[in-house]
Order: sequence, then C-alpha cells, then structure tokens
Amino acid sequence: MIRGRQLFDISKYILYILAKVIHFFPQWLVYFIWNRLLNCSGIISIGVRYAIVKGKALNCGNNVSIHQGVTIRSLKNMSIGNNVSIQPGCFIDATGGVTIGNDVSIAQGSSIFSTNHTWSDSDLPIKDNPLVFESVTIGNDVWLGCKSTILAGVHLLGRNVVAAGAIVTKDIPSNCVVAGIPARPIKNI
Repeated sequence: MIRGRQLFDISKYILYILAKVIHFFPQWLVYFIWNRLLNCSGIISIGVRYAIVKGKALNCGNNVSIHQGVTIRSLKNMSIGNNVSIQPGCFIDATGGVTIGNDVSIAQGSSIFSTNHTWSDSDLPIKDNPLVFESVTIGNDVWLGCKSTILAGVHLLGRNVVAAGAIVTKDIPSNCVVAGIPARPIKNI
C-alpha cells in the first residue's frame, strides 16, 4: 500500500507544476476552486488543495496534507513546513501571520487565530472596534488535539502536544503537554 510520503514523492512534480500555474491565478479564481473542493475528500482533492497552498502561501514545504472542510483566510500570510497534516474542519485565520513548522499534525476541528478585536473605543460596538494583528508560530513536532484553539500572538516553541479542547492563550515552552482553558503545561515530554 502506498503511504502519504510515497504518494507525494510520486506526484510531487505534477503538483509543483500545478502550483506554479496557480500562483498566477487571480484570488477570486483560487477561492472559487477552493470552495468547490471544500467538502471533497480523496487524493486528488488533497493534491489540488496542496497545489493551491504551494502556489499562494508565503511558503509551503513538501508532503502537506489539507483535508476537506478546512478554511484558510489570508493564505498569503501563511508559512507551512514539511510533513504537515491539517485534518477536516479546521479554521486558520492567517491575516496577522501564521507560521507552522515541520512535522505538525492539526487534528479535526482545531482553530488558529492571528487577529483579535479591541474594545477600547466605547463609542463603537466591539465588533466595529479595530482589529489587532498578532502572528502565531507553531514550532516543529507539534500535535494540536481535536478542537484545540490557538489565539493571536501565541508561540508554541516545538515538540508540544496540545490536548483536545484546550485553548492556548499564551506562549508555550518546548517539550510539554498543555491542557485546559486556558491551556497550561501539565506534563513534560
């Protein structure tokens, strides 16, 4: 049976050419294609999503698997390393910048936000107050558990496990498991 990396090695040249072509597509066409494939599973859909990310993201490594139902905003502000898996139903807002390292697994329903609302102008509703843009960094060898949330400005340094349902509100040091709301280190790896 052919596994993910083997399949990528077999088809990478076709995907690279497709990514080069997609790089020149207008943004509306990219969104149109992405939305048509949003709920499609299978190797071809994963390959086309990879080619879109490779062609439009700030940087995209090899063997990146983006499954159905994944929403990514501001792809141009996103950098993804090698051997990354983003499972179904994830939401990534890269408007403020998102960097994902190598060997990262993002489980189903997880969210990453790089923007936040302010509420300093009391004459405006909170939804109309200015946004704050803060980059998010997910280091190498990180696993985000199901339905975990990473908020704006957070940096996971690497070799971390974020427990299912955890909400990460501040930087996390390397080599630890974090859990809870807000997430706190509970164990060293």
